[in-house]
Amino acid sequence: MTGTVKVYDFEDDNSFETEIIIRGKLEETEFYDRQENDFELPGELGYCPDCGCPLNIENDGGNGVCIKCVPDHY
Repeated sequence: MTGTVKVYDFEDDNSFETEIIIRGKLEETEFYDRQENDFELPGELGYCPDCGCPLNIENDGGNGVCIKCVPDHY
């Protein structure tokens, strides 16, 4: 694979489980410093499918549900 260029977004792309880099020239092409207030708007992370409340960084319980409804999913 000589001359092959692969681009991986390790911050936002979760479409791969594992990447093993054996050899190569790594170059950072873009850096976006995430801040906590990037997700401050209600519904920024979607809406809870159980109760419909808007999800944000403060009330995200994981698996796409809010912190109030997360006990029902375990």
